[in-house]
Order: sequence, then C-alpha cells, then structure tokens
Amino acid sequence: MMYYCHNLHFLAASYSMGGDFAHAKQAADDLAAHVAPMLHDMPIAEVYAPYPIFVLVRFHRWEEILKLPPPDAGLAMTTAFWHFARGSAFAAKGEITRAQAERTILETARKQTPADLEFSFFFNKARAFLDLAENVLDARIAGAKGDNESAIKYWKQAVQIEDGLNYGEPPEWFYPVRESFGGALLRNGQAEPAEAVFRADLEQYPRNSRSLFGLLRALEAQKKSANVEEVRKEFEAAWKNADVPLELGDL
Repeated sequence: MMYYCHNLHFLAASYSMGGDFAHAKQAADDLAAHVAPMLHDMPIAEVYAPYPIFVLVRFHRWEEILKLPPPDAGLAMTTAFWHFARGSAFAAKGEITRAQAERTILETARKQTPADLEFSFFFNKARAFLDLAENVLDARIAGAKGDNESAIKYWKQAVQIEDGLNYGEPPEWFYPVRESFGGALLRNGQAEPAEAVFRADLEQYPRNSRSLFGLLRALEAQKKSANVEEVRKEFEAAWKNADVPLELGDL
C-alpha cells in the first residue's frame, strides 16, 4: 500500500518537473485518494495528502487553488499548506491583504507545531517545511508589492532551508526553490547571479526543465551566445512532453 503511494509520488513529481500538468495532477489526485483511508491509523501517511495542492502551486493554477475546499481539520499540516497555497494565489492576483491574512494563519500553524514533530519519511521536521513555506510566501508577497530586494532575500532564505532538508527521493519539498530564486533575480535585471543560481540547481537536478529555461534566458540577457543553442536544445528536450507554455513569470 505505502509502496504504491511512493510510486504515485514519483509520478506526480516527475510529471511536474517536465511540465505535464494533466498527468501530474492525475497522479497527485490518485495519491491523495489512495492515502485517504490510511490517515486515521497511519498518521505518517499525511505527508502524501498535500500533493494535489502542491501540483497546483507548482503550475501556478491560482484560480483552481482558490476553489479548493479546506482539508479535514484533523490534517494540520495539509491545512497549513492549503493556507500557504491560498496566500500564494492571492499574492499572484495582487490581493496583498488577503495574502497576508493567509500568511498569518500559516505562521500560527508553525508556532503551534511541536519543534520535534517529523513530517517525513527521511527525518525532516514539520517546522522546517512550514519555515520554507513561510519564506516562499513572504517572497511572493514582497514581489507582489514590487519590493524585489525583499523578495530576493526571502527566496535566498527559502533555498537555504531547502538545502538543510535531509535527502529524499523524490525530494520532500515539492519543487527546487532555486527555480524561483533565479527567476526573481532575472526579473530584477540580475542576469549574472541568476545564471549562477540556475547552474547550481542543474548540478543538483540535471535537466530540470525550468532551470534550463531560466539559464537560457539568463544567457540571452547577458548576450552570451556560446552556449545558448546547446541549452535551448536541452530545454526543448526536457520540456517536450509538457502540456503548458513556460514564461519567466512561471518560475
């Protein structure tokens, strides 16, 4: 039963990385449905429950996120991630006050979470994930306000938290935050440091399509023509099964 969950988790993560929203969503929905009967007797299985939310966030499906009903109140972490997703959606829509309200709820959840509680098959602490979610949301709110300097600071902090997580396959945080960090740098006209961030991500996640796309745009912005076509071909190969377009704002 749990091994099948692991397989579905891999499918959702892999399809998400490749930009295939339809298959990623299907795998995530199947995962949540499969794990639901286990949650009462096997609380650790809740680590899989938020994945449908995470897939929607990964693909910036903000309107769909805001239509999601609240999770079962007994699923504290899943509920916290639901608020994280809603805050991200409100920030993307420019509804700062509502985004900040969701952020306050997320912060309360983090403070109420015991420091030694694990939410992981790899001994990662629940608070680490909530800290990470807070910094991602703070970055998105700052970006929505036009405060790019603060947004970049929060993205950098989120990367540091993610780097501190214990290794897992697939990784227990739903996407490599360096994608967003590099994207924020690039949108702020900092192409050279953005290139470094995307290259660092590709060392950890070779052929990550979004980081290849970001690297391509960073090279183009610096007029570095030497490797552009090679990176473009790598990106096109990595994104060949995607069912959505990709733009800089999607990082």
